[in-house]
Amino acid sequence: RAVSLYLAVRESSLDSERELDDLSKLLQQAHRLGVEVRPWVLLDEKAGYWSNKWNYDETEALTLKLIQRLTALGFKASWIILDLEPPPSQLRALSARLKKSDLPGAWKILVEASRNGKISEARAKYRSLVEKLHTLNIRVHAVANPIILHDFKTGKSSLESALGTPVRGIPWDELSFMVYRPEFKKSLGPIGSDIVYAYARRARLSKTYGSKTSLDLGEVGHIEFPEPTEGYTDPRSLRNDMAAARAA
Repeated sequence: RAVSLYLAVRESSLDSERELDDLSKLLQQAHRLGVEVRPWVLLDEKAGYWSNKWNYDETEALTLKLIQRLTALGFKASWIILDLEPPPSQLRALSARLKKSDLPGAWKILVEASRNGKISEARAKYRSLVEKLHTLNIRVHAVANPIILHDFKTGKSSLESALGTPVRGIPWDELSFMVYRPEFKKSLGPIGSDIVYAYARRARLSKTYGSKTSLDLGEVGHIEFPEPTEGYTDPRSLRNDMAAARAA
């Protein structure tokens, strides 16, 4: 079915012989079946879990360690996925404020996060990492929150900085945006597939990344992390969002 496997590889897995053995078996089987595997880098939660402007050093160290481990297993990675999101603690704090309709409280969290660390420095560091991976013939797929697309239109970096997700000015080979409608519904109420269409169109019209952009639609079923929630519960909702994305 021409499906690629985007495989979460957590930091703790790289120091476990049992998990490395499992990974080796999975990679060997995928290779035999002709299934592309793209490792998805995930830090320990104490380090921020997802990559952002506050944990570049940890992200680079883990990415290079992952490549080293994969090479030792006889697997040549052709892609690496970096998930650019705020740390779970910030997302939980924002979610708590939004559930209470405490917009001033949510705004305060974002303002404080924006002032903590320079987005320009983080952008330069991630650009350097991507260029380093390119010299190893490894392409990089970045995943980000669609809200930062509003920055793309204004030319500012307000939302990128507030969410700690440096995206613009980095030579990503692919860039996808997580338009998770079930997540938006928690803070915006009953909202239809028009939000998917709007963000898909905005991503596609991006002057820098247009042809490299895609959407991640989700999530499906019950989700536990970073907090318990429900994703899509009806296939029809997912089909509607897929149609909206394709139309854009």
